Amino acid sequence: MREYLYILTMQSHDGRQATWSGVITPGPTATRERIFLDLRATIAQAQPTQEQREAVAAAPTLFFSLEPNAL
Repeated sequence: MREYLYILTMQSHDGRQATWSGVITPGPTATRERIFLDLRATIAQAQPTQEQREAVAAAPTLFFSLEPNAL
């Protein structure tokens, strides 16, 4: 399976920005949209409080990149 590097930047309602990045290996039926939605959900669920989880889930995306990791 092919590895992909993702970079996802979101902005909170008060203007703060946060960026997450990593490497994933999607399954054979994965789509770019599904990966994007799953990453957002995973990041939101990783927040320590319910208020923070809800804020991240509602945060607008400023940047999303999903590219093959191999050069």
